[in-house]
Amino acid sequence: QAEAVRWGVGGGVQTLWALADGTELLQATVLGPNAAGQIAGQGDPGQGWLWSEADGLVPLPDGVTVLGLGDGGHVVGSYDAGGAAPPQAFVWSVDAGLVTLGTLGGPESRALAVSPTGVVVGGADTAAGDEHPFRFEGEGPMQDLGLPDGGVWATSTQVAPDGTVIGRAFLGADDYVL
Repeated sequence: QAEAVRWGVGGGVQTLWALADGTELLQATVLGPNAAGQIAGQGDPGQGWLWSEADGLVPLPDGVTVLGLGDGGHVVGSYDAGGAAPPQAFVWSVDAGLVTLGTLGGPESRALAVSPTGVVVGGADTAAGDEHPFRFEGEGPMQDLGLPDGGVWATSTQVAPDGTVIGRAFLGADDYVL
């Protein structure tokens, strides 16, 4: 069994293994730390969380899969509300809570990274069934960043503080660009 662990700069080990309600976070996946020292993660049984020195482990809403953590304390990923609805990209913060970002006309989306200013990027299905990279800037619909020439699918995986987006694209015949 794997557990989330934090090693302090001055020494010492801290196991991040349980929420305040006693839910144990086994088989944890850990992201971070960000510039504020926060750590985000996903523990079994499917519980997303954010940890900080001040607040300890804060559980995220049920149904989230944590895929990214930004310097501003934003957590991003995929949210499954249950039922027949497919998972959709989300951004979560202590102040705003869970905000789903929608899609590009298709059924699914996933957020993979967030800038210090809250710009969210990831991949989303279009109505035609292709995955395209997107950018979400806090209001309105997500912006389709399109495919490179010859692209079959693409997704954005990182966003710089200045808003520059990078990602990967499949061009067919095992050709990828980053």
